[in-house]
Amino acid sequence: MLGICGAATAKSATATTTIAATTSAAAEYLRYRIPPALPLLQRSTPSCASRSQSNSILCVQGHGNYLRSSCRAMAESQTLSVSKNEPQSSASGNKLALISLSDKKDLAFLGTGLQDLGYTIVSTGGTASALESAGVSVTKVEQLTRFPEMLDGRVKTLHPSIHGGILAKRDQNHHMEALERYRIGTFDIVVVNLYPFYDKVTSSRGIEFEDGIENIDIGGPTMIRAAAKNHKDVLVIVDSQDYPALLEFLKGNQDDNQFRKKLAWKAFQHVASYDSAVSEWLWKQTFGGILLFSCLWS
Repeated sequence: MLGICGAATAKSATATTTIAATTSAAAEYLRYRIPPALPLLQRSTPSCASRSQSNSILCVQGHGNYLRSSCRAMAESQTLSVSKNEPQSSASGNKLALISLSDKKDLAFLGTGLQDLGYTIVSTGGTASALESAGVSVTKVEQLTRFPEMLDGRVKTLHPSIHGGILAKRDQNHHMEALERYRIGTFDIVVVNLYPFYDKVTSSRGIEFEDGIENIDIGGPTMIRAAAKNHKDVLVIVDSQDYPALLEFLKGNQDDNQFRKKLAWKAFQHVASYDSAVSEWLWKQTFGGILLFSCLWS
């Protein structure tokens, strides 16, 4: 009898521990959750901007939890702007721009503008085809990597010839020597936006689990994060509304570190929102949208 009671007590304790662990994990998830449709650098809204000086972690607006930093960002102008200056040149002498887009809005405008400024454009798949259709010269990624796309397109840009050229610190001689040794060029600009994951998994037609998994972008976030980390040397663009500001900046000869920082912040916010959408979808697929969170997702 004692053994049975002891086993029952142990089982009860295990169940309690499991519930506590689940609740703790759920609380941690909510703490860092960003709404998938989070607007970036958009116009301010009274309910959010009026609380911008608060020290609270989250700002609640409508049905979503907005990070405080996002609320401050929405009080800024919708697009970035820079002052006009004289032409500037790349630190590497060979100006390279890497473009890989899911949403190809205003791609021709961007491609033509960069080409007119003397940039060599490196691109992938559908983006390269769209640029060529617009009369823009393109170097395919595989020409740089000397390696074809593989695994049904899962591996395209995950290569040292790409990420070495993004992450190398231009003011570090050993970085530049390594690039020269392996014949890798430096990228000055990275323009990437991600698969429309949230739109896919919330479409009225629904989506199979495996299709949802295939819509999780890997190479895109990796390039964005790499460029944003090295924003001192690389301009990273994730929003087509910032194309005009980018081109204006490139026409100037005075660098603006604040402009670079804003672009990097926006890039990390874009990836964070994307990852949050994936995390939320997987949570629902795994736990079926348990009651604990139903009020937040309704």
